[in-house]
Amino acid sequence: MPAERKTRDEVLRLVRDGRGELEAALARIPDERIEEPLLDGGWSAKDLMAHVAHWEMAFLSNLGEPPPPVPDQGGEEATNRAVYEHHRTRPLLDVRREFEDTHRRLVERVSQFDDDGLNAQPVPDHDTVLWQYVAGETWEHYPAHVAQLEQAGLL
Repeated sequence: MPAERKTRDEVLRLVRDGRGELEAALARIPDERIEEPLLDGGWSAKDLMAHVAHWEMAFLSNLGEPPPPVPDQGGEEATNRAVYEHHRTRPLLDVRREFEDTHRRLVERVSQFDDDGLNAQPVPDHDTVLWQYVAGETWEHYPAHVAQLEQAGLL
């Protein structure tokens, strides 16, 4: 069964709305708590930002941008652990800047596709149309992390 079609405007709205919820949640965390290791696996909200930026970079690399600094480790769980280890000692300001810049680039790149491209563009190693891949790295990805922040008592 073919995937439901989405327009570029609809995809961008879903990305913007989902990201808005994540950013609003992060903004509610007091600065002195953003690096507390309260999430699953001892992650902090800062680590979560690095994680989200990593997967958005991985998406962008499938569209021709340079790969993220942490290569794929042969599976999502192993890659997530490697991303955590790579970024956990980086300064918050650097992680936050990368989190924001990567997302801005993702939105700019998605904006370059027309409706047909978002509904048919094949992506290497993915059996979905492009908008579905965007969804998996953005509006379908963010709510789980907002829930983590809530469960950790940071919100």
